[in-house]
Amino acid sequence: MRGGAGLKTLFRIDTTLALFGLAAAYLFINATWSLDHERAFTAAFWFLAVVLMSFAGCRALARWPERSLRMAATALLVGAGIGVAVILFEPSRAGSPPWLYTTRFRSLSRGV
Repeated sequence: MRGGAGLKTLFRIDTTLALFGLAAAYLFINATWSLDHERAFTAAFWFLAVVLMSFAGCRALARWPERSLRMAATALLVGAGIGVAVILFEPSRAGSPPWLYTTRFRSLSRGV
C-alpha cells in the first residue's frame, strides 16, 4: 500500500488464483455434504485464507526493493535457525526438572 499499489492490485485475478478459487468453492460445496460440517467448513475457510494471504504476500514482495528482500531473507533464516536449535536442543525428560513435564490430568494416564 505504501508504494502506491492499492488492494485491488494485490488480488488481481489470474489463472492460478482462479484455479485455487475453484478448489476453495469445491471444498465449501463438499463441506455441506460432510458428516462433520463444522470441521469441514473450518478446513475450507483456512484453505481459502492461506491461499489469499499467500497470493497477496507474493505480489507485495514482488514490489519490494532488493535490499529489503535480502534483509527479510536474513531475518527468516535467523528465525528458522533459532527454531531448529530450540527443537534440537530442548531439554530431555532425564535432564530436566520434574515440574517441567507434569500435567494437571495425571489421573487420565492411570485409567482412574
